[in-house]
Amino acid sequence: MNCDFDNNIPIYIQVVKWLENEIISSRLSPGDKLPSVRDLANQFQVNPNTIQRAYREIEQKGLCHTRRGMGSFVTDDKVKIKKLLDEFVSKEISDFTDKMSKMGLSDFDIKKAIEQYLNKGEIND
Repeated sequence: MNCDFDNNIPIYIQVVKWLENEIISSRLSPGDKLPSVRDLANQFQVNPNTIQRAYREIEQKGLCHTRRGMGSFVTDDKVKIKKLLDEFVSKEISDFTDKMSKMGLSDFDIKKAIEQYLNKGEIND
């Protein structure tokens, strides 16, 4: 994660989103040990309490669990991870299609443009 945080969003929420992205992209796999609070705080140059709050948040979401004296680990619940991925994809598609609709494109035009892009790597009229 880039340490250029958005000043309009609490840092702990940005860390939560980063952790979620690491999990759904499989850069952190089920059962993997999360970096220590101190290590991640150093990496992001933030207060360890910020990282601790982010870890509590993802634990409340069921994405990790803490083993006393051993650290925090990514959940082994692949269904929960798949659900998080599905929610992420749905939100990204919704945001994208909303932007395109506001630019005047119909659902048909959006679908056609996406298909062209995926098939050829470019959009042609």
